Amino acid sequence: MNVKKIVILLVILAGLIFGIYLANKKQEKTEEAKILVNLKSDEIVKIKLTEGKRKIVVEKKDKSWKIVSPIKTNADEVIVERIVSDFSELKPEKTVDKNPSNLKKYGLENPERAITLYSKTGEKYTILFGDKGPLGDEYYAKLKSSPKVVLLSSMKRDDVMKTVSDLRDKHLVKVETGDVKGFSINNTKENKILEFKRADERWFFLKPKKCLANESKTDDLLFSIQNLEAKDIVKDSPSEKDLSEYNLKDPEIKIIINLKDSKKELFVSKKGEDYFAYSKDSNFIGKINSTFVDDISKDFKELREKKVAVFSGYKINKIEFTGYGKSYLMEKDGNGTWRLKKPEKFILQDEKVSDFISAIEDMEAKEIIDEPGDLRQYGLDKPSIKVKLYPEDGKPIVLLFGKEKDNDIFVKNQEFSYIFKVGTDSLDKFPKKSIIDWKFKERKKEED
Repeated sequence: MNVKKIVILLVILAGLIFGIYLANKKQEKTEEAKILVNLKSDEIVKIKLTEGKRKIVVEKKDKSWKIVSPIKTNADEVIVERIVSDFSELKPEKTVDKNPSNLKKYGLENPERAITLYSKTGEKYTILFGDKGPLGDEYYAKLKSSPKVVLLSSMKRDDVMKTVSDLRDKHLVKVETGDVKGFSINNTKENKILEFKRADERWFFLKPKKCLANESKTDDLLFSIQNLEAKDIVKDSPSEKDLSEYNLKDPEIKIIINLKDSKKELFVSKKGEDYFAYSKDSNFIGKINSTFVDDISKDFKELREKKVAVFSGYKINKIEFTGYGKSYLMEKDGNGTWRLKKPEKFILQDEKVSDFISAIEDMEAKEIIDEPGDLRQYGLDKPSIKVKLYPEDGKPIVLLFGKEKDNDIFVKNQEFSYIFKVGTDSLDKFPKKSIIDWKFKERKKEED
């Protein structure tokens, strides 16, 4: 191929590339021309919903949405963000009339409903809604600043129809789980108090007794409090008289959530057949579901941790076992293989060690003795077995095993003052007289 042909081909190729570029640019301009609202969702900082004389204004303040008119209160973040998403970079379903001579036939001559979007840079878009379109699931609409009539989905029109009740946040208290240092539930009617404290990434009871609380059940309790929403809001900015009317001045249930430098209070009481709640955080009295009262009325015994030790078995990498007159040290090597280090050295059967760890991890009390007194009566002054587990993170767990009685054995976790009574079947996976039995035996290859 000569140079002249190569040059001709290159010119043709350049022409094709330029043609594709122009076509793409034209397509981009066509698509851009279809956009009714040219704002990204994170650029929108204020919206105004209008329906006749009713106007609702919602603004973003300190990264949170607030209703600022006709009342001042927190907005429901999920609902407002969905509206913002629906109208950002808005494209119509269809353009009906680019330059209509009569807006009345579309219900857009004096429209009752509109939404105005405000950007952080001062841009403003007002979208007017008119009558229902021919298909029934769309509405005629137009930008206030443009003559063009388009069709928008009924979902967009439903957004504009939202009321203050629809838009407001009905949560009684707003707290992030990570900020909670503790909380208490004081049931004055039943004279019961539960007080929890978060420490070392665990939940502890402070009242009625100092002990470990069940992690998942306590988390569920806090979740119920955080997610309490009013079915109906009966009074905004209530007075002392209003609180008295709904028995919230001296509430049946008082919940205190302790944060790092502050606290939040939630009051709950019954009036007639209904339950009502109030918090200064939300500053309204709301009617709530009775199921919330059931959720937070758990008994201390139900919420208390009954496991002898709470840990993740896979995180244990070293074990000290003392029993049958001997002490053993087991460690997991870099390949995840368990090895006996003392008094001898050999490879252990992994499944034996894993079953042993799982048995302790699953060990649960039949009974908890809170004030045991003299440990001798439980055989814990000179325990028959002592186990020390070393997790890869955190403090070692030390367990003492005492007397056996009626198919039960007394166990003490040295972290706590109380004693556990567990079934002796919990020890089925423990070594039988010697850890030598756990020695790994390599199978001999069978001869052909």
